[in-house]
Parts: sequence; C-alpha cells; structure tokens
Amino acid sequence: DRHIQKRWTELAEEHELDLVVCVAAAQRRGLLDEDEMKRHGKDANNIAPGFRISGLGQLIEAGIQCDRLVVFGD
Repeated sequence: DRHIQKRWTELAEEHELDLVVCVAAAQRRGLLDEDEMKRHGKDANNIAPGFRISGLGQLIEAGIQCDRLVVFGD
C-alpha cells in the first residue's frame, strides 16, 4: 500500500503516536488545521485527520521529556 497518509495514521493509532506537522513546513505547503484556518480567515481546513500543526516549542518540550527523538528531513 503506497498511501502514505493512511499508513502514518494506522501507525499512530496502533502505537498511540502524536502526528505533528511543523507549522513552518505546513505554511510553506498550504496546510491548514482548524486553528490555522481561523487565524488566516479561511473557510476550510485541509490537513488529514489524525494530524495536527504545532510549533517549535512542542518539539523542544518533547525533546526534553523523551528518551529519544526521531526527526525526518532537514
């Protein structure tokens, strides 16, 4: 199955993972969750169910509290 979003969603459900998209990366790609939709005055969101947008603060907090941090990309 090459449906990547579906596979990430299944993995998150199976292992109780938090699927967080970087706010800067989301903005560059035009992704909006409910909060970003309202903030930018748009009338619809377009992020896949199960994913949410968050900022650098959450990444830093997660790095402090976890025993390992896996990051994909640059």
